[in-house]
Amino acid sequence: MRRPALRRALRGFGAGGAALGVALVLATSGCGGGELESHLSKGRSLFAHKHYEEAQLEGLYVLLREPENEEALSLVARSLLAQDRDGEAESYFHTLAEKSPLHAMEAAELYDTRAREDYTSGQKSRAARRWLIALRFEPMLDLGPYAFYMADRSYEERDWRQSAALYGRALSVYADSSAVKQSLFPYAVSLHKLERDQEAMDVLGPFITRYPRHRDRHEAIWLYQEILIDQARAANGRMDYDAAVEYLRRALRFDENPPMTAEALLELGGSYENLQDYDAAASCYRRVIDTSNTQTGRIYDTAIERLARIEKARLR
Repeated sequence: MRRPALRRALRGFGAGGAALGVALVLATSGCGGGELESHLSKGRSLFAHKHYEEAQLEGLYVLLREPENEEALSLVARSLLAQDRDGEAESYFHTLAEKSPLHAMEAAELYDTRAREDYTSGQKSRAARRWLIALRFEPMLDLGPYAFYMADRSYEERDWRQSAALYGRALSVYADSSAVKQSLFPYAVSLHKLERDQEAMDVLGPFITRYPRHRDRHEAIWLYQEILIDQARAANGRMDYDAAVEYLRRALRFDENPPMTAEALLELGGSYENLQDYDAAASCYRRVIDTSNTQTGRIYDTAIERLARIEKARLR
């Protein structure tokens, strides 16, 4: 069947029924191997001349006879993508990716290319959608400087795994980028959400020191102290009391957050008690009591109880 006739036969089926249309056409026409190659050749030519719908139909024609034909699958997928029918294209690319990792990389690169074009033309939302598809095919795809943008999008959507991966790669490759300053705190949060707290601390410590006037500094210190206190509790649980003391001393280098400072002091007092350094423990509890405010009521009560216990033991 000639291409104009094929196109006329398919016209009534719409985007979702094109394959069904091809099936009905093929049911009434023979198609040998030579004719299949002829359709593929036509499809290649049509695609090269940007006649994407016709190229797609030539590929579908072949697939109804040879469903596993990789060139036809690729032709249909690329033609759909060129028509901005990303979701349909993705399903064909996934079929190809199951056959070879090379096809997965090809799909990722094609979506990446289209996404970069979208981003440059101001279509940032569509660019983000296409990059998400690209990353599904190749999670380690190098997005270049756009990785910061996609990391921010993933962070906003609370996709911690993807945001951590994208921030990590972008920060390592583009350490001199102006985006670094705004990316460190969300990177640390992403790591913390993934329970990678040691890595989060490695990011937060330098960030707090390097950017004393950063808008995220207060929250960064809070998170840093929270992680250090959690690490100290874990160390106390392992009976590694010296390590716990070291974590808590690091937490107490900052005094911007009274509740966290009080909590660190209370935990430090407990660590000193475990080390049987009761004078140091009592000193911590007194600092909690002396600096207490409305935000630290529960901690204040606990500090009084512990200090009273130490003083009572001394009187025995």
